[in-house]
Amino acid sequence: MRNNQILQITTAPGPVVFKDTDCSDDAPTAECVKYALADVLPEQNLWVVHVGYYEGGAYKLIDMRTGKTTDIDGFPWFSPDKNRFVTVTNDPHGDIYALVIWKRDGSTFRKEWGYDFGQEMPGAEWSYCVKGWRGSERVNLEGSGNGGELTGKARLILDRKTWRYERLKP
Repeated sequence: MRNNQILQITTAPGPVVFKDTDCSDDAPTAECVKYALADVLPEQNLWVVHVGYYEGGAYKLIDMRTGKTTDIDGFPWFSPDKNRFVTVTNDPHGDIYALVIWKRDGSTFRKEWGYDFGQEMPGAEWSYCVKGWRGSERVNLEGSGNGGELTGKARLILDRKTWRYERLKP
């Protein structure tokens, strides 16, 4: 799958190829991109590829059956029914602090709902992490700082076809 600067992902219609760019000391940092296989999700027929930049990163979901690619900002945490996933993005370089629910749409995914938690962060080195799904209509989250100390809890709830964010009292 990897040959030097080339990452090749196998799909039914043919390979999907990603080529790393030059990240040497002489290269411009804005052009530095590295691809790495992050996970294989056979139940969802997906490859998960991490896209690493000089500062920050993102992910690509590649459908094994079609080769279609979906760009997402954070690692996908799937619901038990596999029809949705949540991502958490904490990117101080891009000023992106987002919780996003994605929904399956054929062989790709679409954003169903999003929330910017940047205004309520207690500190610069702080983010939510997904603690898990409770059924397919609730996501439990915990917030922690740079030292790993728990500093908050929240949940995302699907209520009458609309998602809502609910911060829990400590």
